[in-house]
Amino acid sequence: MKNIIKTSIAFAIAATFGAVATTSFAGDKSDDHETIEMVMKKGMKGKGSLVAKVKSGKASKEELKQLHDMFVKLAATKPEKGGLDSWKAKTAALVKATDGLLKGNAKAKGALNKAANCKACHNIHK
Repeated sequence: MKNIIKTSIAFAIAATFGAVATTSFAGDKSDDHETIEMVMKKGMKGKGSLVAKVKSGKASKEELKQLHDMFVKLAATKPEKGGLDSWKAKTAALVKATDGLLKGNAKAKGALNKAANCKACHNIHK
């Protein structure tokens, strides 16, 4: 009887860990998609986006920090399409540019203009 209980408990624990592992792996792709979508909508899209405000010089320090944080999150995701090396290079350029702006580097604005090229990224990853 004790062996049946021990076996049942061991099976239940294994099944639970298997379900958790499967759920977390399935959730990663979904979380990446949601993060990418959020960054694109709030950070990159349109004249009211954070990128547009930063490029125009109208962004507050808090908005610049928010954009930087969004790019850091974006860099931690995996693209649904295209190569991971390309994704890492493009997102790292965005992070580096906003980090430079936060530190007061005047050349970082040009780096942001170059890195925030929607078409260059969308051709490969969208």
